[in-house]
Amino acid sequence: MVRVVSDGPTWVGFRVFKIGPGLCFSSCCFRVQRELSLRSPPPMATIPVNPKPFLNNLTGKQVIVKLKWGMEYKGYLVSVDSYMNLQLANTEEYIEGQFTGNLGEILIRCNNVLYLRGVPEDEEIDAAAED
Repeated sequence: MVRVVSDGPTWVGFRVFKIGPGLCFSSCCFRVQRELSLRSPPPMATIPVNPKPFLNNLTGKQVIVKLKWGMEYKGYLVSVDSYMNLQLANTEEYIEGQFTGNLGEILIRCNNVLYLRGVPEDEEIDAAAED
């Protein structure tokens, strides 16, 4: 199981398990960070989130997708299929944090995704103000 904890938005982790010669099983783990109110310093806890509604709620919103190979893609999530392949529009590519160009509409195969996260709305507003 992949466990990702963050201070900000919800993160999505993917993991592939080998179950036989040439056979792989892809599993997704979605966690939301939550603070618990206890007397001592609050420990961080995670709550499982169902991946289908999570991804459907992000449809039409700006997301950042990081691939296993290090590239990041920022664009609007158009659709997600039953295999969790991702279709993005108005996509920008970033390699090692550096903007490399606009790609437009792209399709990302599910097994390449390391994580997907929603872009906070205040970041979208700041980006629009800069343009």
